[in-house]
Amino acid sequence: MSEEKQASQEEFSSRPIDYDEVLVKHVGEFGPFQRRIYVLLGMTWVPTAYMILNVVFIAATPKHHCKLPAPLSDNHTAYFQDLLLPKVQNSKGEYEFDECHMYAIADNFSTVYTMMEFNTTLNESQRELTTCTNGWTYDTSIYTSTIVSQWDLVCDRKVLVTISKSVFMAGLIAGCLMFGSVTDRFGRRPTILALGVVVTVLNIGIGFAESITLYIVLRFLVGASLIGIVNACFVEVIEYCGPNWRVFCGVCLDVFWCIGTFTLVLFAYLVRDYWKLHWILTGSCGLFLLYFCTIPESARWLYVTKREEKGNKLLMKLAKHNNKSLPTDLIVQTKAEQKGTILDLVRTPNMRKKTLIVCFNWFTSSLLYYFLTLNTAQLVGSPYLNFFLSILVEVPAFIICLFLFKRIGRRITQSAALLLGGIALLLIIPLPKGMIRV
Repeated sequence: MSEEKQASQEEFSSRPIDYDEVLVKHVGEFGPFQRRIYVLLGMTWVPTAYMILNVVFIAATPKHHCKLPAPLSDNHTAYFQDLLLPKVQNSKGEYEFDECHMYAIADNFSTVYTMMEFNTTLNESQRELTTCTNGWTYDTSIYTSTIVSQWDLVCDRKVLVTISKSVFMAGLIAGCLMFGSVTDRFGRRPTILALGVVVTVLNIGIGFAESITLYIVLRFLVGASLIGIVNACFVEVIEYCGPNWRVFCGVCLDVFWCIGTFTLVLFAYLVRDYWKLHWILTGSCGLFLLYFCTIPESARWLYVTKREEKGNKLLMKLAKHNNKSLPTDLIVQTKAEQKGTILDLVRTPNMRKKTLIVCFNWFTSSLLYYFLTLNTAQLVGSPYLNFFLSILVEVPAFIICLFLFKRIGRRITQSAALLLGGIALLLIIPLPKGMIRV
């Protein structure tokens, strides 16, 4: 070892050094070791996209109408449907069967067969409406089956679809509040591994759910556990990256989200049955458990929790993979020695203001993103193409954000993006309701 390098290491080892300084000056900010961890942890965004956005297809509502009584639905079905199902005008000005009503005379078989024999139509006294007492007939041209057709979540039960989506989002909120402290106490790696197993087991349970109630409960638990994994992975990624790479790494994690959304729409297009699609997505999520055990603990967390020996060994390993060297008597200190609580976010006026602004921005951005994305199936045209186009625009958005963050900063970039999004939404309001292309 040269005298200059040896003197540098003696100076380095003679005083405590901040963890970020170790990354910048001695280990490397984003070397081969960090890039490997980045990809492995970033890939968790793929099943995250599956679990959050699969309801676009799994909970889609196919076209439907009342199912006629068995004698009428077995023969001359088209004739009886035209005779006994009322028609309503849709947003495009076209007439289609009423989704929730049929004429009550459908249960009077003798009258109906007499009308067919003499080729007569209903008079005004015979047009009394009733609900779909025999169930519904679903169009299978786009979806072979969904949870809507499985459990008849239409008409007065369609609110359960919205509830299932809202409950999942409530699970995300609960998971954020619950597993943040768990991650800090027990470590990033154990949290990721434990919750990975929990999410897989819960998704297996969803595959066997025989009621919408059980499905909603399990989706809540999946949401809570899933966000625990995502937050733990995000924190560990940032802790392994040097300060000069953190903006880049944080933004580019959404590239893995895009991979998840692109593959989701591909799976959904190829597999139109919700049950089969669910098992494919669950199986692909389970594959990530095979390599989770190879992910090391966060070195920074080890130092914060006074596990210096394990932290030193991990930094030595990191330096070796990055073709760097560290002294054996390394002393690393961290800035996060004092434990905090969630109340610290609102303890002072300055922090309250910043917390409220950040929370409002997250609320607004999430509300608009998920409202638009989760409702792409409601747009005119192919739901698969609509979903694909809605996520395709995210790719250039990431590139533009990276460029603008460095040039004009985050505050101006975010403010401009919110303003542009708000203007675009306002421009939609005056458009005709049945407009096909926007």
